[in-house]
Amino acid sequence: MLSNPPAVPTRAPLRRFCDACQRPRPAVGFVQTRRYDLCTACASAYTAARDAGLQVTVGQFVRDARFGEAERYRLRLSPDEHDG
Repeated sequence: MLSNPPAVPTRAPLRRFCDACQRPRPAVGFVQTRRYDLCTACASAYTAARDAGLQVTVGQFVRDARFGEAERYRLRLSPDEHDG
């Protein structure tokens, strides 16, 4: 009788779609709100904006990021951090 080890499925790293930057990102570190999924970089930028006193909802943050009106968050997030 031949003994075959069970096949171990291999998968590519899981990725999710960020609602703010609209890019697929590694799923690890995603923040999920009731309606939006944010990658680590976008979630950090949103948190930094709130900590700095900006009165912005996650929905407004996502809208600003989608429509290119995210200048007020840009100082809190360098491009290198976001491409990681």
